[in-house]
Amino acid sequence: MLEIIKKFFGLIDVGKSNYLDTTHIIIASIVTIFTIFLGVFLGIKNKNKDEKEKTKLILPFAIAMWTLLVLRFTMVVFREYYKGGDGLLELVKYNLPLFLCDIQYFALIAICFSKGKAKKIGLDFCLCLGILSFIMGVWLNAGTFGGHPWWSSCYFYEVAVHAIPGGISIYILASKLTSLKFKDIWKTLVVLFVFEVIALIFDYTMDSNYMFFKNDAGTPFSLFTGWANGNTPLYSFFVWLGMTFYVCLYYGIWELVSFLVKKKRNQ
Repeated sequence: MLEIIKKFFGLIDVGKSNYLDTTHIIIASIVTIFTIFLGVFLGIKNKNKDEKEKTKLILPFAIAMWTLLVLRFTMVVFREYYKGGDGLLELVKYNLPLFLCDIQYFALIAICFSKGKAKKIGLDFCLCLGILSFIMGVWLNAGTFGGHPWWSSCYFYEVAVHAIPGGISIYILASKLTSLKFKDIWKTLVVLFVFEVIALIFDYTMDSNYMFFKNDAGTPFSLFTGWANGNTPLYSFFVWLGMTFYVCLYYGIWELVSFLVKKKRNQ
C-alpha cells in the first residue's frame, strides 16, 4: 500500500511505459468522447445566451485548472525535498507554466476577468490552441505517459489540464462565443512570441526545456530533431517556426471555411 501511495505522488520511479498501450488508448478515448460531448452539449445549451452568461460557464473550469496547477507546484516541491533534491530549483527549471499548452492558464484569466480586446485575445488564443493542447496532452504526451502509472497524480494532472482547454475550445465554438478573424492573427502571434521569448530565456540560462526548445522529449517535435541534426539553436528555430506555422494554418483554414459557408448562405 505504501509503495502504491509513493507511486501515486511520484516519490519513486516506475520506469514502465504505458504510452499508447491499451490502457492509454482506452483512457484517452474516454476522455476525448466525454470532452467533446460536454463541450458541444454546454455550447448548444448556452448558444442563445448573452456573452456574460456564456463566459460564466468557463470560470469553474479556469478555477479547476489553476487549482490543479497550485497542487502540482506543491507536489513537485515536496517530492524533490523527499528525494533529497532542491524542490524550488526543480519547480523553476522544469515546472513553471511556460509550455505552449500552459498559455491556456493565462488565456482563461483574460476570458473570465477582463473585457474588450484582452478578453477577445484570450478567446482567440483558447480557440486556436485549445484543440492542439488537447491532442498533444491527452494522446501524444510520451514524456508523461511513458513513465507513470495510469492512476498516478501526474497522469491525472496532465490529462485534466490538457482536456479542459480542449473542451473550452469546443464550447466556445458551439456556443458561438467568438469567431476568429484573420486580421487579428497578429495578436495571437504576439502573445505566443512573448511566451516563447520567456521560455527561451529560461531554456538557455537554466538549461530548462520549456516549449521543448532544447529537445523534443518524446513529442512530435522529434521531426525537427532529425532536421537539426544536433544543432540545438537550429532545432529551437524549427520549433518556433512550427508553432508559428500552426497558428497561421489554423487561422487560414478558419478563414477559408468561414468564406465558403458565407458564400453558400448567400447563394
